[in-house]
Amino acid sequence: MIIGLSVNHKDGTSRIADAYVNAVVKAGGSPVLIPLTTNRSVLEENISHIDGLLLSGGGDICTPLFNEELHPTVTDYDLERDHYEIEPVRMAAAYDKVKALHKKIYTIDSHCDTPMFFSQGIDIGKKNNKTKVDIPKMQEGMLDAVFMVAYLPQGARTAAASQKAFDKAVSIINQIKQQVEKNKDLVAIANSVEDLKKNKAESKKTIFIGIENGYAIGKDIRNVEYFARMGVKYITLSHNGDNDICDSNRGNKEHKGLSEFGREVVREMNRLGIMVDISHTSEKTSFDVLEISQYPVIASHSSVKALCNHPRNISDKLMKAIAAKRGLIQICFYKGFLKKDGQAKLKDAIDHIDYVVKSVGVDYVGIGTDFDGDGGIPGIQNASEAPQITLELLRRGYSDEDIAKIWGGNLIRVMEAVKKAK
Repeated sequence: MIIGLSVNHKDGTSRIADAYVNAVVKAGGSPVLIPLTTNRSVLEENISHIDGLLLSGGGDICTPLFNEELHPTVTDYDLERDHYEIEPVRMAAAYDKVKALHKKIYTIDSHCDTPMFFSQGIDIGKKNNKTKVDIPKMQEGMLDAVFMVAYLPQGARTAAASQKAFDKAVSIINQIKQQVEKNKDLVAIANSVEDLKKNKAESKKTIFIGIENGYAIGKDIRNVEYFARMGVKYITLSHNGDNDICDSNRGNKEHKGLSEFGREVVREMNRLGIMVDISHTSEKTSFDVLEISQYPVIASHSSVKALCNHPRNISDKLMKAIAAKRGLIQICFYKGFLKKDGQAKLKDAIDHIDYVVKSVGVDYVGIGTDFDGDGGIPGIQNASEAPQITLELLRRGYSDEDIAKIWGGNLIRVMEAVKKAK
């Protein structure tokens, strides 16, 4: 158990009496010093890694800090030190609430590109400095589940190239499964919401499998069922370029939306219980999908166009259409989708969540960080910092019920609706 100790400041040094350190060690704890600072981000980082807090300050407390009058007999107080000690206490109380909340809800990140780093020899069971997602970081961040995707850049659409794309997707999915098998005491693949719940009950993390770019399907509708049998839970219909299924939001409007083959793909995904993901598709494609799909659709990692006018983001009109079909916009934590100048912080990502909530309601928004695919901003750079999202939502007045929906409840609802197809 890690116990944070507040320090004294004297003669330009930060110090702590041996008695405090020895008391913590004697009780079986590991003492660490909380630096003398009022910098919130530094304090939050420290508080997020401790199990308890011991204040070493003596003397009186400056009661106006608690909106109380200062009693005439109170004279021996240090305003700077009181500020320093009170802030961690407040943060620790908030963080305790976050921990309790994360224990009872399901926290799911709907999009991460970690498999792109598998070729560099990483083991997701070990903490590393190459990826933003691994099991230790998920444990630190109290993050229950991630969707790891088989990402395919758009390439040529010849028969040979399509087969190569299919083979690559199969290979990446198998690599995900191999990583899980290597760490089966810590993590498990989930094919259903029931699997997620079982994994959490067993203190295991969960990985769902997705495919980013329907290019993997090629022109063979049978491949959709092949991927379903492999455990794929969603397919992003396109990436940066038109394919045989549809137009991309960075394409040439080849099909003017969904192609005829694309319509067949959407129907087949519906039949097999695979979620349809419209991140990266053109707006016309997205509306075509909404017209055809029998079930809610998701944008697994997109943000709000009204706050950041980027082709990858969701317009108000499309947002309302997605919500009308009970679908989801999973806010992406890539700086370029959050602020036009790219200088985004955690606050800006939560602004996008706020916008969706105010526009169509809390039932239609979630979190898809795009970690390891350029996602990550100051305030939340990797999976270990997931509680910072919850802290910010609490600061803005979101209820526990609403936070549970945003973090995973809404996505669980869509998954269960799509599963009914099977």
